[in-house]
Amino acid sequence: MPMRERASALLDKLFPERTLGEDRALIEQEQRAQFAERARWWGPVLLVLQAIVIVGWISLSVSSPTQLLWRRNVIALWSFGELCDVPIVLAAFWPHGSLRWIARNAGELMQTVALVVFAGLGLNAQLVHGSVALYCALLVAAPFAFPARSSHFAVLSTLTTSALIAGQFWLQPTPILRWNNISLAFGSTVFGIAVGRLYVLARVREFVARRALEEQRQTLAARVEEKTHELRALAARLEERLESERRRIAADLHDELGQDLTALQLEVAALEAVSSDSKAKLAPRLARMSGSLERARGAVHAILESLRPRILDEEGLEAAVLWLARSFEERAGVPCRTTITLFDEPDPLLATVIFRVVQEGLTNIARHGSPKLVDVSVITEGDELHVVVRNVGQPVATPARAGHGLSGMLDRVRAVGGELRVTLDAVEGATVFARLPLQATPPAA
Repeated sequence: MPMRERASALLDKLFPERTLGEDRALIEQEQRAQFAERARWWGPVLLVLQAIVIVGWISLSVSSPTQLLWRRNVIALWSFGELCDVPIVLAAFWPHGSLRWIARNAGELMQTVALVVFAGLGLNAQLVHGSVALYCALLVAAPFAFPARSSHFAVLSTLTTSALIAGQFWLQPTPILRWNNISLAFGSTVFGIAVGRLYVLARVREFVARRALEEQRQTLAARVEEKTHELRALAARLEERLESERRRIAADLHDELGQDLTALQLEVAALEAVSSDSKAKLAPRLARMSGSLERARGAVHAILESLRPRILDEEGLEAAVLWLARSFEERAGVPCRTTITLFDEPDPLLATVIFRVVQEGLTNIARHGSPKLVDVSVITEGDELHVVVRNVGQPVATPARAGHGLSGMLDRVRAVGGELRVTLDAVEGATVFARLPLQATPPAA
């Protein structure tokens, strides 16, 4: 591998944010938000601690000129930090107007102020005492207390350490102390920069891991959506085949069994018209046969209507819903108020689903409740159809579990890409609500 590629690979490992492109801005935005939140909660604590330190140094009794110079410089540095941090903390709590920029960058501003104060304390220690031990200790602690952006921390600490090392050569006459302070300053700077770099590496790795998890989540969500679409298409095909089979069975019953029953009834009527001496003996049997045939015809008619109502195919959805409402009124003796607003006749699959929802809703109300009034509405709302069957004034008793009827309604509605909701209310009663698209989801080939 060429030296240039090795160097580039090493830089990518040390500075992985170089390879993130546009995502680098997202990491910086997250870090800025985290630092702003930290400034909001820890800023007041920092202000109180700085005030305590300032009061402590002011009350400290010193006599020598060196100690007086040291105390004055320390008070000035901590006061500078306090004055800078007050508007930052205020902006973090009340980010209005011109303070918004300060609030967005509150954390970085506070850590920059802290590093400047630390650097000033180190320079003050060198100028007054010839020692940099205090600066080294603060520099080592800085990345833990203030996880600064690596580049800012590295530049500021390197510049300050360079000034301290140059000052040691100029101000420190003792060789052992000089090299000792230089070693402390250099080692502390390297450690602080390394900690800041490790923090950035951890943030980048965390972001990359979260992005990978998000991509996996999106992939899984897409697969779930794909499978859901396939299941809905399968349910739609099954429903379509079921309706086709119902239509075929209804036609067979009507054409064969219905005609046979009609023929038998005609034969019975012919026998009843025959005048003979045995007519009085046959009359009761003929009457019973006629009644049985009439009931059989009624049962066959009911089965035909439940399998596939001819009115839905011959006259359309509106007429079929009105027929359901009239049948419910006759059967249950309860007024059924209907509202139907259809701009166009829905496609056959969607019309069948709407018919079945209304049919099952009315059946459940009659079976589980004692309604005073029933509202049925099929209304076009934008690019959707809203189907509502409501039991006014009398709640439906909550079943122990969902029956086949409700499950069937749910499957039918989902198969065409719609939603179904059943609610029970002590005041409003029971409501079956279906939201359906104007165009049913076509089954996949």
